Amino acid sequence: MRTIALWLAVLSAGTAALAAGPATAPSQPRNVILMGWDGCHRNHVNALLKQDRLPNLKKLIAEGTLVDIVIAVLKAR
Repeated sequence: MRTIALWLAVLSAGTAALAAGPATAPSQPRNVILMGWDGCHRNHVNALLKQDRLPNLKKLIAEGTLVDIVIAVLKAR
């Protein structure tokens, strides 16, 4: 029961911090596009970008930043 109460407290504090927002507004609005492509490996996408076979994705990347993320799956005990 204590564990549930602790998690609720942590989630409540995190939600309150997110709702409060940043102390100062950024100079320009920041937008994020998170894209997933099931069944496609990152190195295959990079190869297609180098071959100019994904022109629209290449334009999006040119206007912003391409960030590689790693998804880790944790096993339950």
